[in-house]
Amino acid sequence: MVVTSMLSRMSTTVQDTICGSARVAAVWLFTFIALSVIHCFALVSPAAAQANIGLYTDTSGWGCRFSPTIPGVITAYVVVRPDASGVTAVSFSVPIPPCLSATKLSEQLMIAAPSTGSSLTGISIGLGYCANSPVALLKITYQVNAINETSGCCVFPISEHPQLGYIETLGCAFQYVPTTVTKSKFTTTTSCWCMRLALYSAWWKYFVK
Repeated sequence: MVVTSMLSRMSTTVQDTICGSARVAAVWLFTFIALSVIHCFALVSPAAAQANIGLYTDTSGWGCRFSPTIPGVITAYVVVRPDASGVTAVSFSVPIPPCLSATKLSEQLMIAAPSTGSSLTGISIGLGYCANSPVALLKITYQVNAINETSGCCVFPISEHPQLGYIETLGCAFQYVPTTVTKSKFTTTTSCWCMRLALYSAWWKYFVK
């Protein structure tokens, strides 16, 4: 009876230890998942850690991987994402890269705002208000005839305004705001992936090129 009692207590102790370890592991797992979700929401919040501009497949500025039919017509959107200081004006250009055999068919402003120039040669757009969330600036259609991917993915970034020598983004106090650029990809394969540079500030920068 004594042995049985001891074995019973040992079994209970082992079970308690295993259950306790399982509870600790579950708490750690839940905490990790919760922090990861919070971190992801922080990264994709309307006001990015740093202002960003890029060429996207949608007006919200999410998709930056283009897989057009060759030959075919595609629509792209220039979207600016403000940082905490907001955006009131942007100057940039959208020259077609050498790896993309394409012709610009049309271009139109997505907002009622004053502008000068064109996307190919340099354009300046004044929003007329302080933007604190992503803004689709331009809608551009291209006739795509071929994509040269012999040296890798065809990268299509927004470029500097030729007359300025840089991309100029003005904040809500009309101050210069440093701006990152999304390297959009044009591809006919499934091996090229694209992600906003706004996400590169975390661990994604080590995996997404």
